[in-house]
Amino acid sequence: MADRAPARDSRRPESTNKALVVGALLTALVLLLGVFGPWLAPHDPQAHVRIARDAAGEWHKAPFAPLEMPGHPLGTDWDGRDTLSRLLWAFRPTLWIAGLATALRLSLALIVGTLGGWYSGLRGAFAQWAIDVASALPLLIAAVLLLFLTGGEHRAWQMALALSFTGWASSAALVRARVRGIRGEPYIEAARALGASDGFIFRRHVLANLRRLLPVMAAFEMGGVLLLLAELGFLGFFLDGGLNRFVARGDSAGAWMVRTAGTPELGQLLSGGWQNFYQSPWMALWGGAAFFLAVLSFMLLGEGLKRRFETR
Repeated sequence: MADRAPARDSRRPESTNKALVVGALLTALVLLLGVFGPWLAPHDPQAHVRIARDAAGEWHKAPFAPLEMPGHPLGTDWDGRDTLSRLLWAFRPTLWIAGLATALRLSLALIVGTLGGWYSGLRGAFAQWAIDVASALPLLIAAVLLLFLTGGEHRAWQMALALSFTGWASSAALVRARVRGIRGEPYIEAARALGASDGFIFRRHVLANLRRLLPVMAAFEMGGVLLLLAELGFLGFFLDGGLNRFVARGDSAGAWMVRTAGTPELGQLLSGGWQNFYQSPWMALWGGAAFFLAVLSFMLLGEGLKRRFETR
C-alpha cells in the first residue's frame, strides 16, 4: 500500500505589510533628500540667471520653462534661480519644521492625554476640556491666526508653534483612551495593592504600553503637519515670509507682480508657483509633487506600523 501523502498545512502565510514596506522606502527617500539634498543640487539655489541663451542661440528672459534652457531641467523662477536646486534644498527646512512641530504635538498629547486618562477628578476634567476645545478649533485658521500674532517673519519656531497649537488633540484623545483602558487592568490594581506609587506604575506599566503607540502617532502626526504646511504655503505663509516685486512683461510695457522668497522651502515653492501660476505653472507642480511624496510616505508608514502592531 502506497504511503499517504503528507497533509498540507492549511495555515495561510502571513501577508506582507505592503503599506509598511512602501511607506518605509518612501520615508527613507524623503529623509535622504532632506539630509543630502543640498549636496545633490546642481546649482546655487540663490544664483540669479535672468537672461540666458538657448541651444539655438536665442536669448530668453526668466522664468525659464522646464527643459527650455540647458542645465535647468525643471525650469527656473522669476529670478532665474534653478528650480531643481531649490527643490533639493527645500526638503531640509520643511522636514525640520515638521519634525519640531511633531515633537511639540506628541509632547502635548502625552501630557494632556495621560492626565485625562489616569485621573478622574479635577485634573482629568480639565484635560478632557482642553482636548475638546482643541478639537473644536479649525487647524488651518488657528495656525494662520497664530502666525499673524507672532509677526510676519515666519521663523522656524513660529511655524512649528502655529502647526502644533491645536493639532495635538486627536493624538491626546487616543492616549487618553489607551491610558484609561490600562488603568483598569488587574496588574495595575495588584501594583497598587503592593504599595506602588503612581509614578512607579506610570513608568513601569503605562509608558511601556504607550511605547508601541508612539511610532504610529509620530508618523501620522508628521504626515498631518506636512499637509498643513502645504495648506499654509498655498495661502502664502511659509518660512521667512516673502516679498512682492514687479518684473517687466515681454509682450507689453506693463509688468507682472510676482512674489519671491530667499529661503528654499517646500511651502515657499508651492506658494510662489500658485501665486504666479499663469506665468510659471511648473513651480506649483514641483512643489505640490514634493509635498505629495512627503505626506504619502509618512501616512503609509503610519498605516503600516499600525497594522503591524495590531497583528501582534
